[in-house]
Amino acid sequence: LLLDWNPFGRVVFKASVARNYRFPTLNDRHFAKNMLLPEEGFTYDGGVEAEGSAEGASYGVSLTFYDSYIRNWIFWYPDKGATQWLPTNIRLVHAFGAEASARAAVEWGRGWSARVDALLAWTRSLNMREPLNGADNAVGKQLPYVPVWSGAVTVRLQWRSWTVDYKWNYYSERFTTSDNSMKTKIGRVKPYFMSDVSLEKAFSLRWADFTVKGVVNNLFNEEYESVLSRPMPRLNYELFLDIRPRWGRRR
Repeated sequence: LLLDWNPFGRVVFKASVARNYRFPTLNDRHFAKNMLLPEEGFTYDGGVEAEGSAEGASYGVSLTFYDSYIRNWIFWYPDKGATQWLPTNIRLVHAFGAEASARAAVEWGRGWSARVDALLAWTRSLNMREPLNGADNAVGKQLPYVPVWSGAVTVRLQWRSWTVDYKWNYYSERFTTSDNSMKTKIGRVKPYFMSDVSLEKAFSLRWADFTVKGVVNNLFNEEYESVLSRPMPRLNYELFLDIRPRWGRRR
């Protein structure tokens, strides 16, 4: 169910209710030690969007809140020794949070244009199952490896067939245990940011369109881990070639 209300011209209020049902994938079932149950629940969200434009420029902002209770949440966890990740069901997860986004774009003479997109997310995913025993401290705690805060900014500068992109991502600390224990250094994965930059050139021939793109990942050679004890690549490079034939067109 989706509702839109537009009382102020370019300002739109939105709300929706969704029924969630996710059956375990073949990958989930292959690695699971026990029979997995499908996820099911309801998600409620609401927010506001606004946009506007002027000569050669445009902007947009949005703010969204969401809340959901999911039964039998399928969660992947590292087994003893972290040698393998395995899926299991969590009886009940309360997931809620907010997302704010903004964008702005401008164009000027001789084929120049620029665009900025920004996103900030606050995410809580709480384990709300019944305690397994008196020493169970996982109830009401954030799920492992789910960051509470995350953000991203993308800046694009374009001139005719040339495009330069800069992407910045941020993830707050993530707990590695279900009880969010901080007694040891391995109880969390430190927060990190990531910067990538790319240069792209488009070519157009009679029979196909080409794009050549070079990417520098981890521009500032950041040391970080997405998973505990698994360092991610430092400064690295990628090269892409995209070919799109024009099928069925006469020369």
